Amino acid sequence: MTKTIIYSLILFAGLTAPAIASEDLKEAIDQTFAEEGFAEGSNYKIETSDGVVTLSGYADSLVSRRYAIELVQTLSGVKAVIDRLIIKESSRSDEEITDDLVTTLAVAAGVDKLPSRFKVNDGVVTLTGSASSLRMREVLERAAESIRGVRSVTNMLKVERNSKLNDAEIQQFLNLAFADDAWIDEDFVKISVNDGIVTLVGAVDSGFEKQRMISSAQVTGARTVNADDLEVSPGLRPAMSRPHPPFFRSDSELKAALELALQKDHRVRADGIEINVADGDITLTGTVPSIGAKASAESDAINLPGAESVSSFLTVSLNTRTSDEVTKQNLELLLKNHAVLSEESIEVSSENGTITLKGSVESKFARRMAVRLAAFMPGTQVVKNMLRVEWQTETAALRSLNPGRYIEL
Repeated sequence: MTKTIIYSLILFAGLTAPAIASEDLKEAIDQTFAEEGFAEGSNYKIETSDGVVTLSGYADSLVSRRYAIELVQTLSGVKAVIDRLIIKESSRSDEEITDDLVTTLAVAAGVDKLPSRFKVNDGVVTLTGSASSLRMREVLERAAESIRGVRSVTNMLKVERNSKLNDAEIQQFLNLAFADDAWIDEDFVKISVNDGIVTLVGAVDSGFEKQRMISSAQVTGARTVNADDLEVSPGLRPAMSRPHPPFFRSDSELKAALELALQKDHRVRADGIEINVADGDITLTGTVPSIGAKASAESDAINLPGAESVSSFLTVSLNTRTSDEVTKQNLELLLKNHAVLSEESIEVSSENGTITLKGSVESKFARRMAVRLAAFMPGTQVVKNMLRVEWQTETAALRSLNPGRYIEL
C-alpha cells in the first residue's frame, strides 16, 4: 500500500497585505490569462478599481467563463469579481446539444438511465427531476455546462431527501461548516433552514465570498440552497482584515469537519473513505473511484484548518473500473462533446487503469481540462499526460515559462 504524506500549513490571521495598484493588478491578470493561452485577442475586457475586477466581453463557453473567473479570484489583491461576460452564440442546434447531453450526463452520473430530465431552448439548458445528492446535482450541472453550444444552465434538480436529519440537526452542520472556512464571514448574513431548504439573507463583500458561502451551505441533509437575497456589496469590510484566530481543534472536531468537507465535494465519493485523527494528524484509508477523486480528497484534508499533517493510504477501487475499450470510448465521447476540447487533436489509450493522452492542444487551459476529464474516469489510477501545447502566439509561449503555477488537477 502506498502512503502519501502531506504536511499542512497553519496560517495566522491578522496580517493585512498592502493594496495593489489597479494598473499592476490588471497587468497580473493579463499575464495570467496569457500564460493559460485561452484569452488571446480582444474577447475579454478587464477593468480594475480598488481591488474590484470587472470582466466583460465574450467567452467561448461556460467552462471558459467559469475558469476565467476562478483564475482572477485566486490572484492577490482581488477583493471581488464582477462577471459581465457574455457567452458567444453558437451555430449548434438545440437538437445537437440535446444529443450530446443525453450521453454526457449519463457518463458523468455513471448510469445508463438518468432519473433527471432536461430541456434545451436556444442553447439554454434546464435540468429538472431529481438527484441522489447535492454532490450529484453539481456533477450534472457542470457536465451540462461543458457541452458545446450551451449558453446557460438552470439547475432545478431536487435532491432526494433520504437523510433523516431534521432542520435543527442541519443547522448544526451549517454552524460547523461556516466556522470551518476562514475565507467567509457570516456576521452580516442570516442563515435559516426550513424543511431542508437552506436560505441565506444579507450581504457579503465579494462574489468569491458569496460562492464560498453557498458551497459551505450544501451540508448533509440540505436539499437546496437559496441565496437570491444574498447581496454582494464590495467594501463592506476591509478585505482580509477579519479577526480569524488560529484554529486549534480536538481530534473529534477535525474528523467531523473533514467528513463534512468530503460529503460536500462534488469530485469525491466519501462513502469509501475512512478518517482517523490522532493529535491533529489525519490518516485517510479506504477506496475512491479514481485518481482524481484521490487527489481531491487529499486536498480537502490538507486545506482543513487545524490539521497538523495528512497521511494518505487511499487506493483506487478496482470495482469501479470498466473495460479498457469502454473507458476509452467514454473519454473520447466526453472530449468530443466538450466546449473547449472538441476541436483539439487528442489521442486516447487505456490499459489496466492507466490512461495516456497524446497529441496537441492550443493552450495550457485545454491541456488541464483534458487531464481532469481523464483523471476522473472510473477506475483510473494513472494519467500519462503527453499532450503538447501548440501556442498561438510567441508572447503566450514566452510567458508560459513560469512553471508550477497551477496543479494539473
